[in-house]
Amino acid sequence: MTLVSVIVPCHNARRYIEAALASATSQTHPNLQIIVIDDGSTDDTAAIVRERFPQVTLMSQPNGGVSSARNLGLKLAEGEFIAFLDADDVWHPQKVEAQLALLQAHPDVLLCRSDRVDSLTDFDARQDLTAQSGLPRHHLVAALHDSFHHPYFATSTVMVRRRAIERTGGFDPRLRIAEDIDFYLRVLLQAPEVICLDFPAAFKRTVSGSLGDNSEYGYKQLIEVYSRLEKQHPQIRQLLTPAQIRRTHADLWSRLAASQRNKGKRLKALLNAARSLTLALNPLALKVIALTLTGAAPERLPDGPAHHLAPGHPTAKRVVSPSRF
Repeated sequence: MTLVSVIVPCHNARRYIEAALASATSQTHPNLQIIVIDDGSTDDTAAIVRERFPQVTLMSQPNGGVSSARNLGLKLAEGEFIAFLDADDVWHPQKVEAQLALLQAHPDVLLCRSDRVDSLTDFDARQDLTAQSGLPRHHLVAALHDSFHHPYFATSTVMVRRRAIERTGGFDPRLRIAEDIDFYLRVLLQAPEVICLDFPAAFKRTVSGSLGDNSEYGYKQLIEVYSRLEKQHPQIRQLLTPAQIRRTHADLWSRLAASQRNKGKRLKALLNAARSLTLALNPLALKVIALTLTGAAPERLPDGPAHHLAPGHPTAKRVVSPSRF
């Protein structure tokens, strides 16, 4: 039976680590190598893992950040497929089984992701998804531009092939945020098609300072990630049109502007919204400028990342198959 390695980085995660590992150890796919990397925790995270989950591999290292922790997990991973689970997230019990089936059915695709939810009230881990035969319901996103423009997959929703990681070299330890997006995009430069499981197979908690938390720093970091990626991988300009690249950068600058306006940084918001509009027409940038100049009452703008590329997106290739997940 195919071995899947599960990498769980954690730092001072005593509050959530038990729920995360319970969701990993209760997967319907039985052949798992679960690797927990304790990244210099100062609480009793490691003790909880050691005492309550003796079946997992626990390794500890001095605090080096989530990229460093995941990379140590990758060195220890033996599976043909690698799945990532953040210590404060929760999986549906059939997540691994579903994604493994999809990747085995599409041997040329390197990465599979699922939908997710941000509220436990919307997450039904008890739902029986195995009633029918066939592949899980999913769609394929073929164009690199779609993932380039919407790279907000959430690490806990992702499964990749080992060979993709061997070619990519893992996560960049210099990045404390947006390291996952940097990783996804480097993987997709090898083979841009993505399998999307049309079910919220993960509950994702919003972490302070992350892109999901609408972090100003996060978007600054992400803009740097994109600029560096394009310099280090000039083949991007052969895979994407100049207009597509400009549209993505305009979106990033507009999200940064919205985040700054939400924090009351009016001048910076105006400047970055204007910068967005020099690249492409962007509705969010226009709204930032209009609300800021008119002195309108505070309105929280949608500066957070979108969850996923919906199946109805014009470049999403829908695969309708009987769903047993």
